[in-house]
Amino acid sequence: MTALVIDKTQIEATLDRLEILARSSGPKDTPFFSKMAILELAGWVEETIDAFVKSLTIPRLRDEKVRDRFKEVVKQVHDFTYENHFWRLLGMAIGVVNLERAEEKWTNRV
Repeated sequence: MTALVIDKTQIEATLDRLEILARSSGPKDTPFFSKMAILELAGWVEETIDAFVKSLTIPRLRDEKVRDRFKEVVKQVHDFTYENHFWRLLGMAIGVVNLERAEEKWTNRV
C-alpha cells in the first residue's frame, strides 16, 4: 500500500494569493479576504481528513459495494472536530474493514 502524500502546495498558493489581495485592498475588504482564507483552509483540512481516512480503508476493502458505501459515509461528514468527526470516521474505517471480514466468514459458513 502506498502512503498518503498530503499536497499542501495548492492551499499555500491560494492562501498566499488571498494575503496579497488583502494587503493590496482597503481596510474594508480585509475581513472579506480573511474569511475567504478561513473557508479555503477549512475546506482543505476537511478534504485532507477524508483522503487520509479513505487511504487507510479503501485499499483494505475487497467488496466494491462496501467501498462505495464507505465513500458515501465519508461524504456525509461535514466538519473536522476531532471528537465528533475525525474520531468517528476513524472508528467507522476500522469497523467497516472488520465488518467486511466478518460478513465474508458468515457468508462462507451458510
